[in-house]
Amino acid sequence: MKIYKEARHLIKLLRYCKQDTEVESFFIQLFTEKEFREFYNRLQAAEMLLEERPYTSIVRDTGASSATVARIAKLLHTRDSGLRNVFYNMYGRDKYSKLKKKKPVLTPTSLFNLRN
Repeated sequence: MKIYKEARHLIKLLRYCKQDTEVESFFIQLFTEKEFREFYNRLQAAEMLLEERPYTSIVRDTGASSATVARIAKLLHTRDSGLRNVFYNMYGRDKYSKLKKKKPVLTPTSLFNLRN
């Protein structure tokens, strides 16, 4: 699936968000709660793969299918993995030891509770 043009447009829109609260609002209004949870679960699965957790526990803990987890694992091991590079930039390349200590600031539940 070629979505490069669409991805570039989304990135361009996100660059216009001046504060974290604008990004939060953007995603809340763009995605349904179910869509956002699926997006978040894929990111969570990527973190777990980088922590070298077993596929079975990732599937159990995220609700992602084993095929999705395998696809994410393949993406993390490609030469120019944008997904992997984001985690490198966020946590450093030190075998992701910080991932286990840091908790995400935003969760699907916390984001959708902001609407109320």
